[in-house]
Amino acid sequence: MDRFGIFVDAGYLYAASGNLLFGRTERRRIILDADGMLGALTRKAAADCHQEHLRTYWYDGARDLVPTPDQVEVGNLPSVKLRLGRLTQHGQKGVDSRIVRDLIILSSERAISTAYLIGGDEDLREGVSEAQERGVRVVLIGVEPLNEQNLSPTLAMEADDVHLLDRAFVEPHFRLREADLPELEAGAARDPTQLGRAYAAAFVERQGAEAAKRLAAEHPRSIPPEVDRLLLIYGAQALGVGRLDDEPKREIRRGFWAALDELE
Repeated sequence: MDRFGIFVDAGYLYAASGNLLFGRTERRRIILDADGMLGALTRKAAADCHQEHLRTYWYDGARDLVPTPDQVEVGNLPSVKLRLGRLTQHGQKGVDSRIVRDLIILSSERAISTAYLIGGDEDLREGVSEAQERGVRVVLIGVEPLNEQNLSPTLAMEADDVHLLDRAFVEPHFRLREADLPELEAGAARDPTQLGRAYAAAFVERQGAEAAKRLAAEHPRSIPPEVDRLLLIYGAQALGVGRLDDEPKREIRRGFWAALDELE
């Protein structure tokens, strides 16, 4: 029976998705709903190849190879195998080699006929090539926007196909840690304008009043993209919705500017 496997470089998924959604790649600032994300990836792969899912391999780094609580949670998910490399002050060690090893072994044993690889490192190219030589179709899955920092061009050329995950796909499964967003004030939860004001207050506290005044004095005025992303994420979380409609977006931004305009 034809089966497919999913191979996830967790470091890549966190960094690329964090950059797309929040304009930042610091792992500690980002929370992932791994169960939801892996379920969505499995459904996407199954719809593409119409085969049975063997399992998903989750590759990540850990200090002294001791898994974190988040990694333990991922490893306990059904049909998920946790693979750990060493995490050092210089980054992950051994993660790419574990991915390459599994691709080669599973293809050699004819355990899979299709491999879905979520990653972007050039060092994965050897595993892709070896799996293909054994008859396995390898689909590379990247995260938008596609560029050389996000995905190795030679790795993409080696793959049989390249699929991209867009904002709509990844957004439901990621959020920022609460420490990065201002606390809600009583009574503000259903008023987008007041939410904009609350976020402006947090912005002034972090950046300083002078920086906020300079931003308000610019012509034409435009909220910096990284600030606007967090502002809208804050509003969506406070209103309990996955995505804001156009009118709440306008009201939240209006509240943000109104608060900055009131600075003396």
